Amino acid sequence: MSDTSARDGAYPLMVAFVRDRAFALPESLLLPVFRELEQRAEPGTLRAWCHMFGKVWAADAADQFAAAQDLAALNELVNKFWSASRWGWAQLSEVEGGLHVTHHGAPIADDKAAPHLHWSCGLLEGFYEAIFKQLGADDSMKVRIEGASDDHFALTLRLSA
Repeated sequence: MSDTSARDGAYPLMVAFVRDRAFALPESLLLPVFRELEQRAEPGTLRAWCHMFGKVWAADAADQFAAAQDLAALNELVNKFWSASRWGWAQLSEVEGGLHVTHHGAPIADDKAAPHLHWSCGLLEGFYEAIFKQLGADDSMKVRIEGASDDHFALTLRLSA
């Protein structure tokens, strides 16, 4: 499936899916959706979709983060959002050349969903990238996953050029 046909055919339905917070639904729905998506598209296309969905999710929630004046305030607002969405919690910290995000408890990183992480991580990459850009990060800054651990299903992401 080409990227163009994927966007044209699935985009409205998938955006509605994300906007309705379907990813906060139980594992019993999340895993069949992931398996079905893998039958219909290549991992690179799926990751691009997830990145786009993450950006859409962040755009819909942007007003919740606008009041952040510093990293500690942003961390608090992000965790309030994740708690309401049942998507875990995050620790944001400054590192040389960017920001470090450790996201714990995301449904995409639990034991059963982890085999899909190589493309589903695009959700968090797109979400955090969009939030950071809305708050003033340069367009050259990108969020990329650096790793995953079993500690509370922790995903490590980094914002850098």
